[in-house]
Amino acid sequence: MKHFKTMTWVLMAMAMFVCESASAQYYSRPSSSSSKTTHYNYNDETQLNIVEVQVALDHFGNDVKSVGMQSLTYSYIHGFGLSSKAPMFLEVGAGMEYAWCDNKLGAMHNLAFVIPVSFSYEIPTAGTIAFVPYTGPFLRLNQTGDWDDDLINGSIYKGSEITDDYGKFNRFQVGWQLGCRVRFTRSFHAGLAFKFDLSEWCGRMNGKRWNVGLGIGLDF
Repeated sequence: MKHFKTMTWVLMAMAMFVCESASAQYYSRPSSSSSKTTHYNYNDETQLNIVEVQVALDHFGNDVKSVGMQSLTYSYIHGFGLSSKAPMFLEVGAGMEYAWCDNKLGAMHNLAFVIPVSFSYEIPTAGTIAFVPYTGPFLRLNQTGDWDDDLINGSIYKGSEITDDYGKFNRFQVGWQLGCRVRFTRSFHAGLAFKFDLSEWCGRMNGKRWNVGLGIGLDF
């Protein structure tokens, strides 16, 4: 759908604008040392901001019916420092997710608002690279979506019972995420994430989504 593709590019441009216009915030990292005691010069007011774009391969359905999908997500994430002695963060974000597929079941497009919440911990190395594993829940609020095939032609959220085969598509979902970022410099990272739904997207199918995604981001 042309309007979905246009919205994708607009939202990506907005995300990059946020990153370019934001003021960089400094937070220190430990330097390599032969001492047995490492002191992290963090404090409770330490904050971290991230703008991230993630591309993922999705799977939707159950053991009987399944659909392969793709998704593009761009998020702004704010991290709150939790300790003055260790690089621990509570991360709260907001973003948009565009998911689509085009296969024998038809072409589907869905745009959703996502809110990730996670706990992260930075593991430094002797060089400039640091590993940042994180985990936590996320919320997905499906905004618009359509499925073009012989059974459904239009919005998948227009009624409580769309068809006998698919049933109701839920607008609100809860999921969980596991991931790790590799921070190469103070302002750039790449990451791998695994996400899976805890609540159903399509009630009649008992359909849930999970995906594996690669992301790149700017930290400031």
